[in-house]
Amino acid sequence: MKNASQHAKRIGRLFLHHLSKYSGDKLLERTDHYTAMQDYELKNRLAKYILQIKNNGYFQEKLTETAEYVGVSYRHFDIPAKISTSDIEVTTRQNRRLNQQ
Repeated sequence: MKNASQHAKRIGRLFLHHLSKYSGDKLLERTDHYTAMQDYELKNRLAKYILQIKNNGYFQEKLTETAEYVGVSYRHFDIPAKISTSDIEVTTRQNRRLNQQ
């Protein structure tokens, strides 16, 4: 009985160690990402993100999640004022087609 208890404690410690390591690594990765993203203007970060995530020429992500990814609040996105309509063709409320020139 004592051996089983010690084994369970050891397994618990290993699990917590791996969970802590994973969480720490993920935090460092995100910190590096956000630090690197701040080196560029918003329009450059946004363009890079849109080009990375597009699917068959369509950008379908939620703007709130996109804003979080590029490191600004959703209120920074005044999309019609910052992106020319010649660059984006709105096909539905959720799909925005990128014109590749």
